Amino acid sequence: YIKMIKKIYIFIVLFFIGLSTQANAYDCFFDKIKPGTTTKDFQKLGISAGGEDELGGFHGVFRSDQFCKNSEGVENIIIQLFFFKNKLAKISYESYLNDQLVLFDIVENTYKVKLEKNKAQSKKNESEIYTSTKDNNFFFYALIKNENGKIEYLEIMTNKEREKIDEYFLKMEETQ
Repeated sequence: YIKMIKKIYIFIVLFFIGLSTQANAYDCFFDKIKPGTTTKDFQKLGISAGGEDELGGFHGVFRSDQFCKNSEGVENIIIQLFFFKNKLAKISYESYLNDQLVLFDIVENTYKVKLEKNKAQSKKNESEIYTSTKDNNFFFYALIKNENGKIEYLEIMTNKEREKIDEYFLKMEETQ
């Protein structure tokens, strides 16, 4: 009987801990930011992404709170979106001043991409780089560690458009 009461007590405590951590979690629609999304899709979300330049592409820089109802824990994320022919082709997230690995969490839980962490690098406090491919999209994650702290970087781009994106940026450099 006492064992049963202990199990119920532990269950109740864990349940309320789970509720309290969910209440503090960020509430963002990062899942809507994916390659292939059109500028019209972003307009439906209340985000104006801009218009094409003479080379057929454009990019915008956004703060994470523009994509969140509650941005607690993800306040320091900068999101760069690159559109090619009015479709999202490349997404770059940068996170500074975060003790948590927010972008690692986003890639695994929002985009459902499993990255195999190198535990030896993590323990040695070395920078970490991981890549993966899912649904014809390339995912690049980097955790840069130095004496000034940590910087997380996540880049997602469509494999289909990778060469065109590179060509676009080369042409942009040539015209400047």
